[in-house]
Amino acid sequence: KSQRYVSAQERQELSARLKLSE
Repeated sequence: KSQRYVSAQERQELSARLKLSE
């Protein structure tokens, strides 16, 4: 199982984390 792309849900979570850490 190799996920080369990140799911939209994970993308939103990652972007939210980046905004919080900014």
